[in-house]
Amino acid sequence: MRLLIARSLIIVTCCIAAAVVTVRAQETVNYASVAGRVTDPQGGVVPGAQVTARQLETNVTAATLSDSEGRFRFPYLKVGPYEVTVQVQGFTDSTRILTLTVGSAFDLPISLTVAGVDTSVTVTGETTLLEAARSQIAGTVPQTEVQALPMNGRNFLDVALLIPGVSPTNIGSTQLFAETSAVPGQGLSVSSQRNLSNNFIVDGLSANDDASGLSGIPYGVDAVEQFQVVTSGGQAELGRALGGYFNVVTKSGSNAVHGTVYDFLRDDNFNAPNALSGTTLPMNQQQFGGSLGGPIARNRTFYFSNFEQRILDQSGLVTILPENVGLINAKLTSVAYPGSLISTGVYRNPVHSTNVLGKIDHQLSGSDQLTIRYSGYRVTSDNSRGAGALNAWTASAGLDNVDHAVAFGNTWTISPKTVNEIRAQFAYGDLKAPPTDPVGPAVSIAGVASFGTLSGSPTR
Repeated sequence: MRLLIARSLIIVTCCIAAAVVTVRAQETVNYASVAGRVTDPQGGVVPGAQVTARQLETNVTAATLSDSEGRFRFPYLKVGPYEVTVQVQGFTDSTRILTLTVGSAFDLPISLTVAGVDTSVTVTGETTLLEAARSQIAGTVPQTEVQALPMNGRNFLDVALLIPGVSPTNIGSTQLFAETSAVPGQGLSVSSQRNLSNNFIVDGLSANDDASGLSGIPYGVDAVEQFQVVTSGGQAELGRALGGYFNVVTKSGSNAVHGTVYDFLRDDNFNAPNALSGTTLPMNQQQFGGSLGGPIARNRTFYFSNFEQRILDQSGLVTILPENVGLINAKLTSVAYPGSLISTGVYRNPVHSTNVLGKIDHQLSGSDQLTIRYSGYRVTSDNSRGAGALNAWTASAGLDNVDHAVAFGNTWTISPKTVNEIRAQFAYGDLKAPPTDPVGPAVSIAGVASFGTLSGSPTR
């Protein structure tokens, strides 16, 4: 057995700052940034102001001082709701509430008022803050929208179809898996570009299956915090794609313990008859799982985990004419054909998959963040490729796939202009697609039937 250590054996993106670098020109992919200028009522700059950004769900706080031009900057903040507070002697405290999305870069002007009777000013309920620090065109789908969306099969890549300019690729195949991938579903096209021109990023690390133009490992929908699609004008840090950039941030724990348990069911009692057979094809699906997240040490260390399993017992339909089946089988028998005889009608196409994710976030200090994540995926399927229509089920291939990925990230903000970032990933994949008929040769009779060993799909 040959094990395929694919989808990047070790992908290490190390930005170790040996000298002062300007972070403004190099944003991170899976975090967000907030910058701004502090001014007095006359518009003059206010240097030396104490600026803090507190993540409301974890209470993790980052702090900095405004410079001689009144500017401040938080280059690496995790996504989520924040409270930004500015304090300086002689002025009232000013507080802004905002929600940061993956890859966003906000410029926040803050005007202070002279201290008087009031001691603080909290700005809430204002209009949406525009992201003026970037020119790229992107759409972000938050977890709240994903949870309210009915999704057949709960494929996390289907979330991207909510973004304008994203559409499924125009292919005629009805098979569940691409030829070289164990990720269910078809490719995605951004602005009519080929699906092979896309780039998939999970937690700032490459997650590409370059042969099929899909994500390397699928994730449970409940494990995704935010899903961003950059459709035009992607920044330089994204790279390696002409189409779109699919940027995913997985969930993290918070100070509150949260858990979910779910089970989604489908049954053929609710299906319409097949248009070709006139009967309802056998089908039953159970997709169940759960998530749990919370603190290991409050305000400092957090965990999140997700488990999801899909048991899909479905059927396909072979439409070879019955009289042709009889003639072909008689001929195969007379010549001692070593492979399996063919049949027409309904055939089984079960799919069983399991997704696992575990993640730990640790705050070494207000400016030093550490993340470790494990992702696992296992899927098996019979007759997953090649069967159906004039292709006998014996002309198909199965699927037996295992994926593991361990990701590590550390971000140390030394100063508003100097950041030390280390990201590394180990990914392992073993995909096997054994032919249903391993003996007989591949036989194709144009317009009549195809059977025998599948030759158009790789088996390892």
